[in-house]
Amino acid sequence: AARLEEAVLNLAQNSLEALGDREGRITLTTAWHRESGIAQIQVEDTGPGISAGVREKIFRSGYTTKPSGNGLGLSSVKRAVSALQGSVEVESDKGGGTRFIIKLPLDAETGPRGGGLSMADPHLEDPGNLIVEELA
Repeated sequence: AARLEEAVLNLAQNSLEALGDREGRITLTTAWHRESGIAQIQVEDTGPGISAGVREKIFRSGYTTKPSGNGLGLSSVKRAVSALQGSVEVESDKGGGTRFIIKLPLDAETGPRGGGLSMADPHLEDPGNLIVEELA
């Protein structure tokens, strides 16, 4: 749980850094898809986006586009999620924001368990009621 929490915080920090001084939005969404038994955590921002060439490299250990970065953040996210038999995907276009999607298998019989992060059943919660915090 601690590694997953660290991974999500790392993605949120990256989103915050991508926004820089500009006004924008970072959205964290959780869902549990009962039929597939998959929990999903999504971190999305309205930042400048990531070009296709860079997107291909961002999960490599040591790769960074930041002048003071060490290139370990996204590779550690991928390792933490993989250790839980999950996957992490990125969707982004230069100039169009970025979305990181973590997918984790859960026991379909018991559903989400208590702990650091909770998953909302998409059948029970209206997405319009999700809390969205806008950062200036």
